[in-house]
Amino acid sequence: MRITSACARLALSLAVVGLTLTGCGGGDNVTGGTSTVGTTNDINPRDPSELRDGGNLRLALTNFPENFNYLHVDGGTETVFYLLEPTMPTTFVNDAAGQLSVAHDFFTDIELIGTSPQQVRYTINPKAVWSDGSPITWEDLRSQAHALSGKDNAFLVSSTSGYDRVGKVERGSDDRQAVVTFDQPFGEWQGLFNPLYPKSVTATPDSFTNAAKNELPLSAGPFVITSIDRSQNRIVLGRNPRWWGDTPKLDSITFSVLDHSAWLPAIQNNELDIAYMSGIENVSAARNAANVVIRRTPEATWSHITFNGAPGSLLADPQLRIAISKAIDRQGVVTASQHGVVDDPKP
Repeated sequence: MRITSACARLALSLAVVGLTLTGCGGGDNVTGGTSTVGTTNDINPRDPSELRDGGNLRLALTNFPENFNYLHVDGGTETVFYLLEPTMPTTFVNDAAGQLSVAHDFFTDIELIGTSPQQVRYTINPKAVWSDGSPITWEDLRSQAHALSGKDNAFLVSSTSGYDRVGKVERGSDDRQAVVTFDQPFGEWQGLFNPLYPKSVTATPDSFTNAAKNELPLSAGPFVITSIDRSQNRIVLGRNPRWWGDTPKLDSITFSVLDHSAWLPAIQNNELDIAYMSGIENVSAARNAANVVIRRTPEATWSHITFNGAPGSLLADPQLRIAISKAIDRQGVVTASQHGVVDDPKP
């Protein structure tokens, strides 16, 4: 629910994986993948029970975060998102088919309980705590909703989408439950509070900008940031000692800040385990490189067209916007963007 573009596009993700990682299933019988675009993906899925315990996963970032607050205008980047996935609460997770389900490590239930007005009830997992041991409560949701509502311009937010329609956030049956009431309906409500920050970060405009400027002061995932070394261009995550969920397989995750042009050489030099490749030049170089295995899949992303329908704008008339929408050759867009990925693509 994060990535948007102004036009439809084909996104092919190729993960270039060092042989040291592909050998973790046991033995040296590593079967190479293929970078040929076809009708199936090639991601080498494994059940977690097949994986060894322990180890350090080495990944790449393109830059150090300007702010570790993903909700801040300086922090809403892909780099920060990668760091947050293993360290911060989320509301929903998706499976390989793109179907959403409640992230039960953090919420026992999230339910749409009313449509007029629209209301959503969030029941927080009673075991869920921030890394300092304090409980995650309804006040964290209320504080974040207020900060991102757009009602106070002193909060330098990356987006107000959805939060600007929230009328109020109230305490539910106890401190572990929040009821969100919308002033206007919001169809994409499942994307809210994803990620969720503690109220200590979102309470005031000053804390919103500065509390997570140089680090994550509090987190709540299976991992926490254990070191930030700007001289070595590294950020290291270790297991969260307060984590209440399933024990992670990995001991640590190391992010190295590298220019994108250095990712493939780093794979070949056994300095990274996985790197993302896209574009004909990069994919061709990866295909011809020694000691790498290529895995291929269409990227889980989406695109949309945004019309400026504000009063006085060229497209202010909703009927005109509908007419333009209906005139778009949807089959043509799908055929162009998915050619070679599926046999007979349909809108």
